[in-house]
Amino acid sequence: MFGKIIKMVMVIIAVLTFILATVYVVNAGPPILPVGIAGEITINGEPIPDGYSVIIKNLNSGETVEKFTKDGFFVAGLSAVDGDEIEVSISYNGKAYSNTTVVNTSRTTQWINITIIEENGEDDEEDNTIKINEKPVVVIPSSFTGKTGECIIFNASQCYDPDGRIVKYEWLFYDYPPFTLHGKIVNYTWNHPCNIIGVLTIYDNNYSTNMKTFSVIIYDNETNGSNNITFPSMPPVANFTLTNSYYKNNTLYVNFTSTSTDPDGYIVNWTWTIDGKLYYGENITVKVPIRNVNASFIKLNVTLLVTDNDGMYDDVNAFVTLNISYLNSEKYHLIIYSQKTVNIKIMKSSDVVMEDAGKYFDYLLPEGNYTIIYAYKDQVKEERINLNRDVEIPLEFKDNKTPLGFEILIIAFMIIFMVRKWRG
Repeated sequence: MFGKIIKMVMVIIAVLTFILATVYVVNAGPPILPVGIAGEITINGEPIPDGYSVIIKNLNSGETVEKFTKDGFFVAGLSAVDGDEIEVSISYNGKAYSNTTVVNTSRTTQWINITIIEENGEDDEEDNTIKINEKPVVVIPSSFTGKTGECIIFNASQCYDPDGRIVKYEWLFYDYPPFTLHGKIVNYTWNHPCNIIGVLTIYDNNYSTNMKTFSVIIYDNETNGSNNITFPSMPPVANFTLTNSYYKNNTLYVNFTSTSTDPDGYIVNWTWTIDGKLYYGENITVKVPIRNVNASFIKLNVTLLVTDNDGMYDDVNAFVTLNISYLNSEKYHLIIYSQKTVNIKIMKSSDVVMEDAGKYFDYLLPEGNYTIIYAYKDQVKEERINLNRDVEIPLEFKDNKTPLGFEILIIAFMIIFMVRKWRG
């Protein structure tokens, strides 16, 4: 009798186990995919530098992730459902900034931007601007006169720098032989009559320079005779303008034209230094690869050095800001998401466009054919796409093991089988 009771209890346990396993498998449903969170952090309209920590938090569930800014942007994947409130926060210059949004899963990406306004910040009103570093201003007489044996004073104390300070004064005298003096106020005594050219070059704290040519006329002290006055050569004035820019094959082509002038002659040489690369000619075209597809602006450090027919020179330095946000109309979103953390490599022809790791990816890429390689543990998938519209790609990787629900079913069947065998 006792044995029959034991068998009956085991049958009941097996039936209940089977029912629970069936309910588990039926109600398991598809995996919950993360929600894409993205945004841009700007400071006075400019992207925040790379590497700033961004904290993204689901205020309902408490789940928190940390990402770092790259070209002003951040992208993250976070578990959430409709109505959850997401907070993004960042610390900059000792102050905390944050913004929130409410999740709407009908949107592919939940955008949360943070705008930081600093005092004395200025937003560019134009798309393409040239910001000139103001050069120091030379204020000295056009000529200095004196007699042999007298001390001639050269005073540059009236020179100034509109946006900084002067750090160096260099006086060059084309005597026989030439010589140089340094200082805001210098003096020199000639023991022979002469009529020579001098050049004062001043340097400011931003590495900008300016110069002025002057004459030095020394009369004979004994005869008080006069010298023929000659006018020294005048240096050129360097300047340039951005004449055109156009986009092709992931490259921005920028045209620069010199507008430099020479008061007493003509310019014979134009030397450009743009982000460390040298170019030559009155008109040049610079190729700028667009490596960051999410960037809104690029900046070029441009220096033009011109030399005139008298061998004199002048230079100008400027930071050129180019708005490339209009290129976004020629790009498309490639959105990839997965329940598992995967490694992704995106290639165009033989070039690697992007390498990344995570659960959610949102790229803005130019139209074209791409090869995408996904890797999860020892599983590797490869896919080729023609990106001519916005594309979403859900990924599904399975671990090489039997799901828990099926394990329970197998155990239940084994218990039923054993019970039936014992009863038989």
